[in-house]
Amino acid sequence: MEDINKYIDQKYMDFKFTLLKTTEEEVKELKNRIVSRGVSGGSLISGPYEIRKRYIDKLFLERVLLEINIRKEYGINVSDDEYNSIIKNILNIIEHEYNFLINATREDANLARMDNSIFENSFLNKINSDLNYLKDTVKRKMEIGKFELDKMIKDNSHMKVQIYDAFLCHASEDKEEIANNLFLELRSKGKKIWYDDFVLKLGDSLRQKIDEGLKYSNYGIVILSKNFFNKNWPKVELDGLFDKEASLGRKVILPIWHKISKEEVRQQSHILAGRFSVSTSGGLNTVVKRILEVIDNDKPDISDSDTLINGKRSLPIKNIKSSPEIEKLIFLFSKSNSYNEAEKLTISLIKFEDKFTKDDILRITDIAINNDQIFNSFGARKILESFFKKYSDIIPFEKIKKFFNNSLFSKNY
Repeated sequence: MEDINKYIDQKYMDFKFTLLKTTEEEVKELKNRIVSRGVSGGSLISGPYEIRKRYIDKLFLERVLLEINIRKEYGINVSDDEYNSIIKNILNIIEHEYNFLINATREDANLARMDNSIFENSFLNKINSDLNYLKDTVKRKMEIGKFELDKMIKDNSHMKVQIYDAFLCHASEDKEEIANNLFLELRSKGKKIWYDDFVLKLGDSLRQKIDEGLKYSNYGIVILSKNFFNKNWPKVELDGLFDKEASLGRKVILPIWHKISKEEVRQQSHILAGRFSVSTSGGLNTVVKRILEVIDNDKPDISDSDTLINGKRSLPIKNIKSSPEIEKLIFLFSKSNSYNEAEKLTISLIKFEDKFTKDDILRITDIAINNDQIFNSFGARKILESFFKKYSDIIPFEKIKKFFNNSLFSKNY
């Protein structure tokens, strides 16, 4: 909760800085125009007041949008107590801004030689009326936003905002016999397994389920069985089960054979038959052991396809000299001195990730976890989460753990 509040504050301050600059320029230009025309009195007060009031209105309507829309984007709700605290904080800031508005308007009134009693009886009453109207508007819009947020969270209760070690995909008919026990064993070993949302039923899209799981999990455990193949998956979905591995450059699908032979798998897909190897016939403990060897990045160099998930983990990144352009971006990235700059430089840098060398990846990792502006930037960390997942074969585990243990998205890594 603290992290997303910091991110909202960051975005709010960026917006405020830009808006305040243009507002003051607009006030100055208006005053010069009034004086040049020889106009005095009320115009010197009401004109600048309306510009500054418009600034405050825009500022706090933007604040409401940030409070609601950013939480919608990341699927993060607030309790009633937190919501009341947010409202109280916004209203306090509004009053603070209006105190500045009163002081600035009073200065304008003094310059215009307006009698203080007139200012108190006319302008001050108007300011207080405008203040109360804005506070009521903000409370009303926040109430509507909270209702929409509650509804969205309820309608999308499956949304995940954390990294899992693996998701467990299985046919509903295999839940009692193998899936439940496998889940419980892995959980007892301290692994975070995303389970309930990956029960496959007739009519589901296998590819969609896999893609959904890999958004929030490092690996996908898929239980292959006769029940699994009875779902009549299109051949293109079965053959494409490993497409994600090509794009990520590492093993991500961990298939388990349950009461099915290689020949039965081959009848469904030659690609699957050549890849799948761990069988429950060797016992649940053996299956769990093999999975943990992969998840913990401690897989032995064994190619026995009948006892181990085969295929050595390979690094698609060659350790060649980095390009001058990437060198420059990494240097600028290391010098990030604000949350906003950290986010912008992270976006620029990641655009070149297909050209990263192994050394680039390791340097970016060290910078990301040691530069406070990057490490504490909500926006930069969101982008870097994918980076750390994608190159988990290259980045030392302790550094991955340090990054995710301090990430809003991955508190249970």
